[in-house]
Amino acid sequence: CTCQNTTPDPLMLECLHCSKQQHAACYRLTELARLPAVHCCVDCSKEGQGDRVCTDTRLVKMASKPAVVLTCIFRRVLVALLVRECVDENFLVEKFGLSVDIAVGVLVKLEKEGTILRTGAGDFRVDKRSLEMVAFPKYLGVRRVEERILDSILEKTGEMDIGEDQGKRINEELVEEDGNGLLVLPEELLH
Repeated sequence: CTCQNTTPDPLMLECLHCSKQQHAACYRLTELARLPAVHCCVDCSKEGQGDRVCTDTRLVKMASKPAVVLTCIFRRVLVALLVRECVDENFLVEKFGLSVDIAVGVLVKLEKEGTILRTGAGDFRVDKRSLEMVAFPKYLGVRRVEERILDSILEKTGEMDIGEDQGKRINEELVEEDGNGLLVLPEELLH
C-alpha cells in the first residue's frame, strides 16, 4: 500500500490489475457502501500511463512526495478513531506499527486539530463531532452526514410535483441554521 504499512485494516481494497491489497482509508474510502466495483492502485495507475484510473486520483499526484506515507497513515488513524472512545500512543504503535516519535507526532496533530482532547498524562478522548465534522472532510474529503442528508432530500424534493410556493417554503426551511452552524431540517422530511 502507499502507506508502506502491511497491518490490515477492517476495510481493504484489492487492485484489479496487480491483486495487491491496499487500505481503503489510504484511498479516502471509509464505508463499505462507497467502495468502487473496480479498484486500481497508485502503482498500476502510473504503469497504465493514462489507461488505468486510480481509485483516488489525488493520491497519484501525492505519491511522488515523501509525506504521502504519513498522510495515508493519518487517514487510517482517523478512520480507526471512529470506533474508539480513547486513544494513546500505545494504540498507535501497536495498531499501525509506528515508532513512538511518529505516534506522538500524530497525537500532537490530532490534539491541535481538536480531534482528540487530553484527559490525563498521555491519554486522550476522541471528539467524535470534531472527527466527523472537521477532520473527515479536511483529510478524507468525506462530506458531513448532514450534507449528504440534505443532498438526498433536495434530490427527492426536486423529483416531487409540488407547487412553486410550497417548494420555496420547503427550501427556505432546509437552509435554516441553528446557532452552531448546523442545518435544521423539518422533521417531516427526515422520514
